[in-house]
Amino acid sequence: DTDIIRARIAEREYGGKKQVPITEEDIRKIYIEETGNKPPAKIKVYHSDDYKGSKSADSGFDGTIIHFFDSEKGINQSYTITRGSEHKEGNSYEDRPLDWIYNAMGVFSGVNESQFDSALQFEILVSDEIDKNLEYEYKLLNAKGVDLPNKEIPLKKIGIGHSLGGNLIQMLAIINGDFENVYAINDAPPSAYQLATIDSEFRGSLYTKYNIKESDFNKIYTIPPAELKAFAENYYKEKGKNIHHLTNEEDMLFAASDLRGFLNLGSRTILDSDADFVSIRDRIGNLSDEDLYEMQKFLVKYAPAYKAGGYNGLIKAMTGVDLVLLQELKDTWTNISITDNPVGAAEAVWETVKKFDEIAVNLKDFALQLPQVIKNLPVLLSIFTDLTSGEIDLIVDELKGMEQDVKEIQSLIASLADLTAMDGLLTLNPIELVQKLFTIKDYFEAIDAKINQLFGRFDTTRPSSRRQSWNLARR
Repeated sequence: DTDIIRARIAEREYGGKKQVPITEEDIRKIYIEETGNKPPAKIKVYHSDDYKGSKSADSGFDGTIIHFFDSEKGINQSYTITRGSEHKEGNSYEDRPLDWIYNAMGVFSGVNESQFDSALQFEILVSDEIDKNLEYEYKLLNAKGVDLPNKEIPLKKIGIGHSLGGNLIQMLAIINGDFENVYAINDAPPSAYQLATIDSEFRGSLYTKYNIKESDFNKIYTIPPAELKAFAENYYKEKGKNIHHLTNEEDMLFAASDLRGFLNLGSRTILDSDADFVSIRDRIGNLSDEDLYEMQKFLVKYAPAYKAGGYNGLIKAMTGVDLVLLQELKDTWTNISITDNPVGAAEAVWETVKKFDEIAVNLKDFALQLPQVIKNLPVLLSIFTDLTSGEIDLIVDELKGMEQDVKEIQSLIASLADLTAMDGLLTLNPIELVQKLFTIKDYFEAIDAKINQLFGRFDTTRPSSRRQSWNLARR
């Protein structure tokens, strides 16, 4: 029951130097080192990875629940620890940084509840198992004729979370309401948009107050942020009174708490771990609410694609490029000889041009939004990720390169459309048709190369895989 024990256990939750899950031995060691006392008699550790269904394939959620039981001392406590954002090991697309995408989609814009759902399911499964284990424990003690001074001790639930984990544990507390205390360390605050997505009762209250129809959820983004913040904080004031924040003044997420929609619930202890460091709150303040609103609209638009198809679905929705279909078109071109089968090649042309026209529509919309993303993304990345300034600069450079790639792809597709529209391909004589088909093939290969270049930039903007270093002083 001290900040330092909770902080050490939260840090150990990340796996330590050897990247192994926290164990009962770890808990006992930390407890003895910090208190000098013998820990409770029974300690059991539950990991989210061990519970089928508690960690969905595309959510990125990780967590641990620690149960302490000592019948003689009257101790029956569970500690739910939700882990903060981190990168998985490896460099494949399966190791992509799902947490950071969730930070933007789920916390900032409130349009993805997958990690919360995973955390909630894990909490429910383990609570049921703890109840069953306690029932067995009491039966065993009774069978031995042990005279217990404390029988049927009520379970006391405590929550601990850091960073994104701090957001999840607060969400569990204010929606479920069965935690006695929650300790959030350098946490990402809950947002009103996130709560409106997850909490149907809160959403209903919002709809009533602001006369919003159930079918028009996106109107909540147009509510003046200060009004929305005040309404939400008042709504959750009672449920959030047992949330205790331990926050470094220098922490990025603390600076972000002034952004639209973020809530401040419970009490807060501020630490100043670096007297020479100037907070970035002023820099955050320079982000206009109009810009943030535009970023939210951008994220909300593509949220369904991310939810349905993950990272690759997100990129497909942004660009309109279906890589599987594109490969099929390439195979068709490869397998058809223009000189031996010009009619078959002409049919392949029509299918290709039709698909490229669809891509062009998506790319036009993506190109219109890119400048807004480039303008605001550096600050948002500095808040919601552990990327260095150099890595952020690289991402911005690639985004600017995307702008140029998209313009060139659009130009090539327009030229290809003009080329295939002139006369009818099959009205040309055989020599003219073959010549034109070779010209079209050159355009197709140029577009394909540019699309590959564009997707290469998307890959570069994916933060390099590395484990997040964590300590109380800095994120």
